[in-house]
Amino acid sequence: MRVVTQMEILESREMRHEKQNLMIDRFKMTLVSFTLNIPGEVKASPEYRRVFETGMHEFLKRINRERMQLINKEIVIKDTGYEAYCIIDASALKVKSVTSDLEEEHKLGRIFDFDVINDQYETIRRADIGMKQRVCVICGDNTAVCRRLNRHFASQVEKVFKHSIDEFFNEEQKLLGQ
Repeated sequence: MRVVTQMEILESREMRHEKQNLMIDRFKMTLVSFTLNIPGEVKASPEYRRVFETGMHEFLKRINRERMQLINKEIVIKDTGYEAYCIIDASALKVKSVTSDLEEEHKLGRIFDFDVINDQYETIRRADIGMKQRVCVICGDNTAVCRRLNRHFASQVEKVFKHSIDEFFNEEQKLLGQ
């Protein structure tokens, strides 16, 4: 586990955007870019990797259930976090509905960050499918507003996420132990 700088995070975001465009150029289909919402300076750890793998597993299970075809999948593991790029042969709006439901319904869903981009390089928003914006895990306000105004310390959000992660994997362990 390594502390990453703000500059590394910004460079990683830029590289992710370039990768997204290259994949849409190549496949001309819906792209799902999956990362984790991780506050603080450590973006990669064994615990976060388990969360990422759980999110990928659940996403692939859901697109399979919806009979959507996975055309290509690439995973990138860096100190700045875990990234997955999935090309899906399905309507971007339908895929966004699946990813948004996963973010809302799964116990770790608040940590999951699924971006859906159509073949015209347009990011599909929750509002495009009639869903409300995500709410802050601390105060219940719009997450984007809280981030922009720096309303909460990263440590506060980390604590909430850590509790969710521990609770999920402890529950999973109990189920496997029975």
